[in-house]
Amino acid sequence: MNMSDLVGNLLEVCNGARRAGWDFPRIWKEILQRHPLVTGDSVQRIGEAGPYLEIPLFAGQVMVFDAKGFTIK
Repeated sequence: MNMSDLVGNLLEVCNGARRAGWDFPRIWKEILQRHPLVTGDSVQRIGEAGPYLEIPLFAGQVMVFDAKGFTIK
């Protein structure tokens, strides 16, 4: 499995948990905080569409959580 597949799987798991009704603190605690691809704490930012969280990932990628769900930046 390559890095792209691993990131895609993490993205799918997080969005699935969100669809199941989990809030960000629960997703952070139960999935992201212990995942080996996550390299640091989430950071809150504000963009044109409003607030969002950035979660740093291995190899410089960033997962973004906003009102639409999780994406990779």
